[in-house]
Amino acid sequence: PASCLGMAYQCAHQELADILKQLDVRDKGGYQRIEVDLYFHDGSIADGVPYLAGPNNPDYLGEAPITEIAMQVASAQGPSGLNSDYVRLLADALRSLDADEPHLFEIEKRLSELISEVS
Repeated sequence: PASCLGMAYQCAHQELADILKQLDVRDKGGYQRIEVDLYFHDGSIADGVPYLAGPNNPDYLGEAPITEIAMQVASAQGPSGLNSDYVRLLADALRSLDADEPHLFEIEKRLSELISEVS
């Protein structure tokens, strides 16, 4: 089974439909909502609903070079804002969790360089 480190947010059952409706707009563009079990560091388990983007996502580049990925991110934006901001915030959040995500951190670094070159 696959795993990833992240943050889970709990919501009241009566708020779930509205929250998922908002997230469905935010995470459109090839993301699929699935239901999974979340396993926490304290040993507890809860139901979770992550959004996943796989090879069938129309924006999936596959095993593309870091620069190509960074260029795609630099030129993209969604209903919630710039994708470059998303990458930066995601990298910051994972650093705060002491996550080791060298691929993401390389994309963030190259993205920052590309944005600096344009400015």
